[in-house]
Amino acid sequence: MQHFLNDKGEIPDSMQDEAKALAGFHAMVVDAVTICRIQTETKLTDLTCFEKGCDGHILVEIIDEEERIHWYCNKCDMEGIISDWQGTKWDNTK
Repeated sequence: MQHFLNDKGEIPDSMQDEAKALAGFHAMVVDAVTICRIQTETKLTDLTCFEKGCDGHILVEIIDEEERIHWYCNKCDMEGIISDWQGTKWDNTK
C-alpha cells in the first residue's frame, strides 16, 4: 500500500483517477480490517464492490504472518491482496 502514498503518507491528488480510486478503496479496506482487529476469520464489511454493475459487499481476512489483507467480493470475481499497510494513517492498530 505504501507505494500509492506520497512522502506525507497521503494519496496524492496528482495521481491518475483510476489509481487514486484504487488507493482509496485499499485505504477503506485497511480501515475496516484494523478497526475490527480481525485476525484469521473472514469478515463481511459495509464496503461495496467497485466493479461496474456489481452490488456485492467486500469480505476481508488477514492471511499470513506478514498480515497481508485478502479482500474479495461476495458476488463477483473481484479480489486482491493488500500488503505493506502497517503504519499508514488507516491502520487502526496503532
